[in-house]
Amino acid sequence: MKTALIPLEPHDTPVSIRDRMAWAKSKRILLVWPRRGRPQVRPFDLTLFWRQARLQGADLALVTKDPAMRQAARALGISTFPKPQTAQDDPWQTPSRLSLPAPRRLPLRQMRQQLPVLPHLQALPGRLIVFSLGVLALFSVVWALASLFFPNLFS
Repeated sequence: MKTALIPLEPHDTPVSIRDRMAWAKSKRILLVWPRRGRPQVRPFDLTLFWRQARLQGADLALVTKDPAMRQAARALGISTFPKPQTAQDDPWQTPSRLSLPAPRRLPLRQMRQQLPVLPHLQALPGRLIVFSLGVLALFSVVWALASLFFPNLFS
């Protein structure tokens, strides 16, 4: 299977790495850390790289000896290799999805019941008065702008 080999430089940032990943047109992306120096990448950035690869429909793997990056990659299910040649020969782990916490569902009905009730806005006459004031304000703004831009229209 064709693999896009992306050698990283010590001056690379997560944004530049994701941009280079976006240009890769293969089903496997291999990020190769430099032997000297270290790119400006935190372990959290691996999540962003993994998502970028998933958006492209590709698998992601790393070639690094940095223990923090290897541990973070292992926690995400991303394959790590000691050399690029090993990455070509050995099979890759393919995590199906990232485990994120379930979204919280807010009890909106209970929150709405706890709001203070304004009786004059709940009744129909109060609502009609507020609506009428809003329409009147809109018409006055339109009239002011029309008289400003078209002074001969109202004379």
